[in-house]
Amino acid sequence: MAISVLWSLADEETMAAQELILEKCGQTLGRVLFISDTNGLYISRGYSVYRSDDGGLTWILDCRVPSKGWKPLVSKVALGARLLRFNIQALQVLPDGSRVAVARDGIYRAEPGNVEMSRTFLSLAYI
Repeated sequence: MAISVLWSLADEETMAAQELILEKCGQTLGRVLFISDTNGLYISRGYSVYRSDDGGLTWILDCRVPSKGWKPLVSKVALGARLLRFNIQALQVLPDGSRVAVARDGIYRAEPGNVEMSRTFLSLAYI
């Protein structure tokens, strides 16, 4: 099933209408974080980031924020993770393939090809 959406692109000299066609792809649970220029989709589930390169049909673990103590237990329950905000709020994939993630307790970074992220900034609220 395809959905047709009309949208307009305006610049100073011309206004052009273009058609955007949305097609239903695979489905999964998670928070959408990033869509790359090459149509890679990135979502988070708790402190893990998953990537799909086929429109959401299959998902692989791309990277994860290390979590210790009681956080992993709470973040496995959707309501607990949502109430305590133990999840990744934003993600950016850099041109070199590094990923930078913003979580409640800090900012994390993973080098290209690495799954484990390391904290680069600690939120003062968690000291």
